Amino acid sequence: MRRYRQLLKGLGAIVFAGGLVVGVPAALIVYVGWPLPTQLPTLEEIRLALRSGIDPQLLINTLAIVVWVAWAQLVVALGAEVAAAARGKAAHRVPVLPAVQATAARLGAAITLVAASLGPLRPHLVAAVPLSGLITEPTQRTLVHAVTTEPDSKPV
Repeated sequence: MRRYRQLLKGLGAIVFAGGLVVGVPAALIVYVGWPLPTQLPTLEEIRLALRSGIDPQLLINTLAIVVWVAWAQLVVALGAEVAAAARGKAAHRVPVLPAVQATAARLGAAITLVAASLGPLRPHLVAAVPLSGLITEPTQRTLVHAVTTEPDSKPV
């Protein structure tokens, strides 16, 4: 039962990671579009913006930029964790916020758990051992020892 729970947890982590890596940018592109201005504002536009207050679209675009930066950090950290898991080593520290790499490490561990439960990606090749190498023939000393010792006597 515990194995199935871990497998479901790992599959959930795969779906969640896929949603973060693909879903966040798709949602930002569909709902916000390009958050940066396409041209520099003129001096008159700056004065008008200062007098009239903050435009709601400016706030949405600013939040979209923050989400893009957070998403990029998560993808970098997740990539480092997945690459380290593929190499079988610990991930190097990447230049992201510490909480982001810790989250990516937990997500990567759950994904690795599922991958490990599925078995190896490539079958391991086993060298054929001749049957004669597995069967050991008794030596003359052991035969002599077996014949000459009595049940109550010590071995020679």
